[in-house]
Amino acid sequence: MLESATACRAFDDSRLSTAYSGNDVTSCPFAEAVRTAYVRALGSKRYSDDVVGTLKIRAHSPVTKKDYVMTCTDTNPVMCRGGNNAVVYIASYQDAG
Repeated sequence: MLESATACRAFDDSRLSTAYSGNDVTSCPFAEAVRTAYVRALGSKRYSDDVVGTLKIRAHSPVTKKDYVMTCTDTNPVMCRGGNNAVVYIASYQDAG
């Protein structure tokens, strides 16, 4: 899954450290915004291994200057879809290997 994605930025060393652009219509700045919004929505659960399930978030695109609703599934890696066919993965950088 991550083999075809583009690693954008590693934020820390957690299991949700890195945003990945999952397709050619998803910019790295937007993937990073989705990752930030997802981690913020999780709150303290981001440090837990508890299954969160599906979570809807709103992320702001620095490219289009618009907000988009993304639906994220708590899988490994986390997969978020929405907006204008955007796909974002969130995982640790080590999981990309």
